[in-house]
Amino acid sequence: MFPFLNDLLDIEVNKTPPDGKFLLISESQNDGSFLLHHFLSFYLKGGCSVCFIALVQSSTHYNCVAQKLGVNLTSSIQKGQLTFIEGLKYAAQCMNIESSAKMPSNRQSNPYHGLTLRDPKFSLKPLYEKISEEISKFQNDLSFLLLIDDVSVFLSLGVSAIDVQDFVHYCQVAACTKQKAGCLVTLVHADHEQGDSEEELLERQLIYKCDLQLHVKGLSSGHCREVHGQLEIMDHNAAMLSGRPSRKVVQYKIMDKNVTFFAPGNSASVL
Repeated sequence: MFPFLNDLLDIEVNKTPPDGKFLLISESQNDGSFLLHHFLSFYLKGGCSVCFIALVQSSTHYNCVAQKLGVNLTSSIQKGQLTFIEGLKYAAQCMNIESSAKMPSNRQSNPYHGLTLRDPKFSLKPLYEKISEEISKFQNDLSFLLLIDDVSVFLSLGVSAIDVQDFVHYCQVAACTKQKAGCLVTLVHADHEQGDSEEELLERQLIYKCDLQLHVKGLSSGHCREVHGQLEIMDHNAAMLSGRPSRKVVQYKIMDKNVTFFAPGNSASVL
């Protein structure tokens, strides 16, 4: 995977995910999904149990990226090490079942009749209950990873930032307790261009809850072929204890099967 990133995060090889921790990947004007793929492949390779909630891409996409990093998701699912949940498909199925039950029998043949994504009755509760059910199967594991890719998607479905925050909070409580020593990693997107947008509100709320924030953003100087973006790592627990912000800043370049990290201004093209 990305050994230098593990050093930055103080993660040791062959170790389980940090117990009871919430790691937030936030992205602004850039794509932070490479970090999500890192955690997924790194802990599967380490033999840990993983529950992955996919909200952005298909299972085929995630499997293709994982194979480049040396992991076969299909094989991991078959072995019972990985639980893969297509979050939007599951939510849509729940909506469809509920709508069909209230529909006259002669109109149930149309799966889209009476169904809108911005339906005020739409709830994230069924998805949370599915997640809770799946991670309950990890009770004999010393530690496990709950990975959610990208909770900002719910905002485009008409779910409020408060409801998404509550959903993440319940997932955190379900995974990160003394009874269940899991680790929650999720991604949130906010471009910081529209003032107090729902995306920024959600991001701020999740920052208050997380233990460690990995913020991926574009370069202030604009596009560069040799530097694809900047990563800021902020340890909020350390900041609360010391009263001073704990912050590491590196820049990175994404390659086909790896990501290189370096101090700002120290890319190979500059040196």
